Amino acid sequence: MIQKIWKELAVVLVAGVGIWFGFSQFTCSDLTPMKISQEKQQLLGEKIYDELKKTRKPVSSPEVRTAVDNIKIRLMKSLEKKDRDNKKDQSNTYQIYVLDDPMVNAFALPGGIIVIFSGLVDFCDTPEELAGVIAHEMGHIENEHVMQKIYTRFGLALMTRLFTGNDPTIATEMGEMITENYFSRQMEEEADSFALDLLERTSIQPRVLAAFFKKISKLEMDVMNIKALSTHPDSNERYQNVLLYEVKKDFQEKKISLDWQKVRNSSHNSR
Repeated sequence: MIQKIWKELAVVLVAGVGIWFGFSQFTCSDLTPMKISQEKQQLLGEKIYDELKKTRKPVSSPEVRTAVDNIKIRLMKSLEKKDRDNKKDQSNTYQIYVLDDPMVNAFALPGGIIVIFSGLVDFCDTPEELAGVIAHEMGHIENEHVMQKIYTRFGLALMTRLFTGNDPTIATEMGEMITENYFSRQMEEEADSFALDLLERTSIQPRVLAAFFKKISKLEMDVMNIKALSTHPDSNERYQNVLLYEVKKDFQEKKISLDWQKVRNSSHNSR
């Protein structure tokens, strides 16, 4: 009898290991593109953004809007050229929104949507620093990190309920999760690498990210205000990694022409 029981347990164990090994061969990046179309990703991103707007108003400043648009245009031109050079179809059309919130934060939503809090605009000393943060968030989108994160947390069934309008609270939960901005170390490193390459292609000195991470590192103890950007890799470590990045010998920097102090002063609505 005991021998029979051990035999059955052994069969169950072998079967369990086999199932685990089979699923371990697939990652969320393998599954997500097959499950969620680009159109549905855009719909999902808009739903989450609509929920975020219920607690934070869009910044109405034309100076901020002009600055963000100018940065996006420069980055997009370089990204489109990179995709052509690599014979890759450009599937994401980016929209960048600024919400009135003092937290130093930016995050990517599904469907090419990037949300910036006004506190981040004021925190950046130069438009190039903001461009570096935006390039980083574009890296998360291009590498499908956002959908991997959502798929892992919520699963296809819950997202289907959201698409059909049966459970709008899921959009709120997704928004709260995404604003936390916690990605794995590997994802953050991939997004940083993408940002450095894109900045160089855009004639923006990649070391602007080093200046940004150095400031973040000094403020990481301020949990209430800075926790959203103190992601898994230590900011000081990310600062050191950026310093190791070497641009091509023929690199020529081209500054972003903006009255940045004016942009910062108008980065939030009147309170």
